[in-house]
Amino acid sequence: MLNQLKINITPKQIREIEQKLMEIKKEKYYTYPWNGIKDEFQSKNLDKIVFIGYGSILNSESAVQTFPNLPHNSFKPVLAFGVRRIFNYEMPFKIDRYEPPDNPINRAALNTIHTGRINDIVNGILVRLPLNYIPHFRSREVGYDLVPVIYVDWFKKNGPLKIAYILSCPDEIRKGHNRINNNILPHKNYYNVCKEGANEYGESFLQYWLSTTYLADGFTQVKDWESVL
Repeated sequence: MLNQLKINITPKQIREIEQKLMEIKKEKYYTYPWNGIKDEFQSKNLDKIVFIGYGSILNSESAVQTFPNLPHNSFKPVLAFGVRRIFNYEMPFKIDRYEPPDNPINRAALNTIHTGRINDIVNGILVRLPLNYIPHFRSREVGYDLVPVIYVDWFKKNGPLKIAYILSCPDEIRKGHNRINNNILPHKNYYNVCKEGANEYGESFLQYWLSTTYLADGFTQVKDWESVL
């Protein structure tokens, strides 16, 4: 998979990634709605939470709407290991940011599944989010946990491995509701926003995004789905 996706990293770094994937299991993750996260970060003298955006946040227009005071050019493209990107988060039928779906089945937004496998990789952008943004971020990303992942710089794939958080909504019932639906397809307007955002980071970044983004079945690449629309 690493070779198929043209990830040029050394055997030594592969071993380091595998080791980090084992170690990161001990890191704390935050279940939605991330109670106490602000106080906990402040107690460690941290004023920002570092997370990886992998969907609509890639799009500069969407990012400005979400984080109006954060310069989009400060976001850094990265690769995260041990997670799989999948369209299985069920969007509400009515959502202000997007047009209504043209078909009831087309209402999936992106999600990630934490697998811990080195072959499961997503590209995204690294965002350093000031803690005062957390309430707005929480209201936007309903149901998503914040899960630690390891990442490397997109342009320096042999660079140091670091830790950030990524949004991941589990396939389970919480408060009487499961937000995951494995029988729906991407919301087309949302999909286009994400795809256009990935393209802002260059053709190779876009092609990688298309190759590592899957339908709810977990196997069909979105580029194959798009080709038959």
